[in-house]
Amino acid sequence: AEKEYTSFKALQTALLVFQDSIKEEIKNIPNEEYQKLQLQEIEDLITVVLFTYVERLQDENLPISSDPDYNRYMENLDFNNPEFLRNGYTMYYLSWREKCNSDNGIISYLDMLSVAEHKITNTEIRERVFKEILNSYFSEGDEAELESIYAKGKTILKEDSVGMKWLAEKYSIFKTLKPGTKAIDCEWSDPKGNVSRLSDLQGKVIYLDVWATWCGPCCEEIPYLEKLVEHFKGNSNIEFVSVSVDSRQKDWLAKLEKDKPVWKQFLYKNFCELYNINGIPRFIMIDKEGKIISVNAPRPSDPEIIKYISDHI
Repeated sequence: AEKEYTSFKALQTALLVFQDSIKEEIKNIPNEEYQKLQLQEIEDLITVVLFTYVERLQDENLPISSDPDYNRYMENLDFNNPEFLRNGYTMYYLSWREKCNSDNGIISYLDMLSVAEHKITNTEIRERVFKEILNSYFSEGDEAELESIYAKGKTILKEDSVGMKWLAEKYSIFKTLKPGTKAIDCEWSDPKGNVSRLSDLQGKVIYLDVWATWCGPCCEEIPYLEKLVEHFKGNSNIEFVSVSVDSRQKDWLAKLEKDKPVWKQFLYKNFCELYNINGIPRFIMIDKEGKIISVNAPRPSDPEIIKYISDHI
């Protein structure tokens, strides 16, 4: 799997040859139950390597739809398989398909719902996928689709009173998080246990980092955030703030003790729910009047981040 292959077909052929040879070896294992477990593990590993072939294309700066054999492989997969949903493959596929068909790289969650409706015949799995798509939209979607998504969601969830209530809440929060609206205020605590509010920082532009100690990608952004803070050191127009959503305060304090960040740190474990955040890290920009600039600002590792911040302060 670590070798370089010139095409998806070459990779697939090599993996199938490997799988056949492994099957012969596994036959020598006396315990039949263990044989089955080993075969399943090999099949799962091969699926991962084949499924994520698109990442090789991206690494080589090739269009993600440029290998027709990979495209056929993806389209022929059976997404009624509950394991695909459990492992995140279904959402991965829907996102990939949407990016393939998008001219500007913007994902249409309405299209994703339509594809899921067409592709998935298992009622239970389809409803779960619908809810995942809706949840992703309310976390990362474009405002232009809001009313269409809300209308479609009501049709999908009309028999589910709990789901309808959730949908209405998500819709309401999404509308309050549009650029130009007042940022949702909250109460949080600093490392010394002092309680304050997000609104207490009003008067400066805020670049807000939402993270957790258990989140690998969050921790990978910390060195970039350190450089960003250093770059804007002495600029009184910008305030850098990190809010951890850790549930264990001691983990958060231990990480701060190790890293010794020089910018403001707060803890509020329910912050993601407040801001419709479905995955971290997430970066939020708030203007001097406490109004939202973006609830999905570029990461510190983004090459354009300095220009982005400079344009808003």
